[in-house]
Amino acid sequence: CLVGSEMCIRDRFTLKKMIREKYEPFGDYVFPIIMPEMIPEACDLISWILAILGETVSELEKQIERDIHLIHDDNFFQNCRFRRDNRLRQEYNYIKELYFSKGYDVGREKSLEAAIGNNGIQVQYSYEFSQKLIMFWTTLKEAIAKVKHLEAGQEPLIYFIFDDVDLTPNKVEEMLSTIVKYLSHPNIIAIVTADEELFLSLIHISEPTRHAQ
Repeated sequence: CLVGSEMCIRDRFTLKKMIREKYEPFGDYVFPIIMPEMIPEACDLISWILAILGETVSELEKQIERDIHLIHDDNFFQNCRFRRDNRLRQEYNYIKELYFSKGYDVGREKSLEAAIGNNGIQVQYSYEFSQKLIMFWTTLKEAIAKVKHLEAGQEPLIYFIFDDVDLTPNKVEEMLSTIVKYLSHPNIIAIVTADEELFLSLIHISEPTRHAQ
């Protein structure tokens, strides 16, 4: 969903505030606003999202641990004691491990055979990361539903808001790729705020570049 930046000139958090007030009472969850211009050059977008997810998992754990209505939930409690190795935490730690394993430099291997072998492992990790992330979104929305005490059949929507993405033209293509590859889930809504004309022009410029590579 692309939204023109004009509505956020007076208050860049107006859209988030509106969504939270209207939909969070019904169980939906809104992540902190992601501003690409605030992301360091050495950090890619999915790494930033994983960091936000880490904070979210910790906050959900605190809420669940204090909720006496969930004390019999086997995914989070054992013998009435909160599990630090609960399912949500395990899945988050695993996808984080899978993603950052791709940063290993196979060129440091002493033999070509070892380098090829490790490169194959990295490809496998990359594929598995995409699959496990989809599973994690399902586990996350189930945890949110428990915290919000939603009734059976009710499911929360999870909102990601990318703000003023036209201010960082070099990250537009990465953002779109990340949304398509990693945020494609029935419970996830991705909202992009930008100057629409500039945003669309950046997409048109990037298209010939991609085809030429």
